[in-house]
Amino acid sequence: MSAASYQRGSQVVQRDIDNALEVYRRNLDAGTAEGFVQRLREELKLTQNEVDRLSGCIASNDAGHALAMEQSAQEIRQLKTRLKFTLEMLQTARVQLSNLAAKHQKLSALFRFVCTPERYQALSSAYDDPGVLNHDPYQSID
Repeated sequence: MSAASYQRGSQVVQRDIDNALEVYRRNLDAGTAEGFVQRLREELKLTQNEVDRLSGCIASNDAGHALAMEQSAQEIRQLKTRLKFTLEMLQTARVQLSNLAAKHQKLSALFRFVCTPERYQALSSAYDDPGVLNHDPYQSID
């Protein structure tokens, strides 16, 4: 807040106070001192009721804010748990894929070692043609 803004605000407050004092002086001059005091008591009671109402609003807002903060904190904890679980699953999947790739490499090397080139060509073409693989997988290709 700038100094000029603060000064304008304090001038407005001072003007409001001066206006209120002028109203009180006019009321005092217009009637008896007892009537003036009675009106001040009524205004004080109204002001106190307004203060109580605003205090209740503030307490309600504070409670709502605290509840929202607790809910946000709980949601953050849940998201962190989900993130941790997802990261663990990704790590597990990465390890499993690595193991699967190693097994595939070993099986491919073993298959190439066992198969003759002609038989490998026949099996490879059977694998590439989807209609050929509709038979029993345990049946010999020869």
